[in-house]
Amino acid sequence: MQAELPALEGTTSSEAFAEHLNTLHETRKAYIQTEADERIRRALRSKVRAAEQVYENGDMVFYKREGTERWLGPGKVVFQMEKVVFVRHGGKLTEPNIAQKITEPNIARKKSLDIIAETITSTQEHLSNEATIVSHNVNLTQKDDNIRYNLPGSDEWISVSVLGRAGKATGGNKTWYNVKDHDGARQFYISVKYELINLGCRQSKLDPAMFILTVKGSVQGIFCCHVDSFLHAGNEEFEKLMEKLRKRFIAGKIEEVDFRYIGFMIKQNNEGIQPDHSIYMEKLDHQHIEPQRAFQKFKQLTQKEQTDYRRMVGQLNWAVQGSRPDLAFDLVDLSTKLKSALVFDLLQAFSFSHH
Repeated sequence: MQAELPALEGTTSSEAFAEHLNTLHETRKAYIQTEADERIRRALRSKVRAAEQVYENGDMVFYKREGTERWLGPGKVVFQMEKVVFVRHGGKLTEPNIAQKITEPNIARKKSLDIIAETITSTQEHLSNEATIVSHNVNLTQKDDNIRYNLPGSDEWISVSVLGRAGKATGGNKTWYNVKDHDGARQFYISVKYELINLGCRQSKLDPAMFILTVKGSVQGIFCCHVDSFLHAGNEEFEKLMEKLRKRFIAGKIEEVDFRYIGFMIKQNNEGIQPDHSIYMEKLDHQHIEPQRAFQKFKQLTQKEQTDYRRMVGQLNWAVQGSRPDLAFDLVDLSTKLKSALVFDLLQAFSFSHH
């Protein structure tokens, strides 16, 4: 419908007649719009239950449609005209029959955190950015929600943050979500453990990072892991299992016989296997302290010196576990003074790092 009548342009010399027709046209248009608006209002009043509560734009509400008992939502209130509330849910603007504003008790009542499945989407990503797909048994999970889930057959619960949906909201995977683990390294270890157990290995009771494959009481292979660094040895059958594991966790580099692993140089020959820790020991952070400060042996450490002291104790701890058990007693003595260390203790740590 147009405000001007194009048929009158250049076809009549009576401007008064044209103006009369245009006025009549505008009047008819205004009448039709008014009548249409009134029909819509009457339809809404007869089809929509009036809300007794006053809502504000942006309020999140659960709502019911007419003739159904199932709660939908949450949706966002767009506006309220008298007692009729308009709610946007997904990409549609709806007029709910009954609306209920979201409160903390409602969320606690409606949300359930029982996760029933898990799949890592990409093992090539960095652990801190690793995304996991989980299946949730309710459709109320939102982005940035903090939830917990567990792997099938495991009693250990994992805390994660929801990144978004993993599938369409109406598809077969509508209850699947991409999530980010709060502790990526821990989650990666759990995924490795789950895969190894499925391959037939058992976890060592002495070291949770070591897994053993046995057949009829005979050891076929041993697998060790430190975060995302793997070390394994075994017979041909065990190596076939490792090939399956590498399909699940893609290796960036594979080395044999002579290689470096978590600070050790592993050397293998006819006489046996020899771990060499000298490269790590050479790279220890050898700090320097001013002579004037060294004379103040019984003074408390400054904040920077305290940080240096903690770093030195951590480095020595790894060295003691790997190749310097002779420093174990001294390390224990240093580690008991992390909060109250003096300049003398810092000098001791420097001295041990030069041994």
